[in-house]
Amino acid sequence: MLTVPSPRHWSNVELRKVLAHLPPSANVINVSGWKDGDKEGGLYRSYFAPGARYTVSNYGDDTARGGEGAHTAVSLDLGAPAPAELEGTFDVAFSHTVLEHIEDPVFAFNQIAKLTSDLIITVVPFKQKMHFEPGQFGDYYRFSPLAMRRLHEKAGFTVLYESYTPPPTLDVYLFYVGTRQPERHRDFPIQLPPIEALNFKVGGFNAADLARNVASRAVGKFFKR
Repeated sequence: MLTVPSPRHWSNVELRKVLAHLPPSANVINVSGWKDGDKEGGLYRSYFAPGARYTVSNYGDDTARGGEGAHTAVSLDLGAPAPAELEGTFDVAFSHTVLEHIEDPVFAFNQIAKLTSDLIITVVPFKQKMHFEPGQFGDYYRFSPLAMRRLHEKAGFTVLYESYTPPPTLDVYLFYVGTRQPERHRDFPIQLPPIEALNFKVGGFNAADLARNVASRAVGKFFKR
């Protein structure tokens, strides 16, 4: 069947790839992770090594509505300063397509950054259709590699890994791994091209890519009948 991989599937593959190079016994927080689902039938908890300690945070009502699923949750408001007792508690702070839903994403990124003593793994949309739930969450921003590199730099992180959803997928996610302690990750396969190499490339597509997407959606609708 003719299919075009979704940006979520792509980012899940990227996550598994980078986690293979990170310490297995980490203390991890999935920030605003809702029920921890990877939208492919699995849980992000399973992506991390069995020895990892794993926490899911949600915001207020999300936790009250069972957003944490089967995992111990903490209530975390990304519009407020991170609780002092959580600062530096985790080895890895992970967030997947969270920042676009926050009115002040720079502030929110900095609060997520405070949670980790080492690594921050972030997925954000560069190009994606608007998606929000009135009265529950909004959809405010999209992000560029320039913006994400600057956010990491200002928060005290060195970017180890940067990637973006390739064509023919039209929706594009950006994927980042940053560290406060680059000396601890000398064996990590660093991927950070010159920013000039991304100019006119990230989010680009041609007529063939568009045609493949149209065909993929048509085939998908046919098989759903």
